[in-house]
Amino acid sequence: PGGQVRKASARGHDVEKGALKKLRRAVEACGELTVEVTNFKKSGEKFTNVLTIIPVCWDSPAPRYYIGFIAEKTW
Repeated sequence: PGGQVRKASARGHDVEKGALKKLRRAVEACGELTVEVTNFKKSGEKFTNVLTIIPVCWDSPAPRYYIGFIAEKTW
């Protein structure tokens, strides 16, 4: 709700903790990552998304931005 999630707060549905750890580690390491995550439709039906994040460096070796791509996995 509202798009705000506090670290270690309870989620409304099952969340792959391994995927969240990989995502957190990639951001902390300024790295690129592709991971599959479960999402839910309004009806409660589960589906899988493929999420890719890519760090973007601008005038410094450290990332200034991250670009994210997400697509529903249909294969």
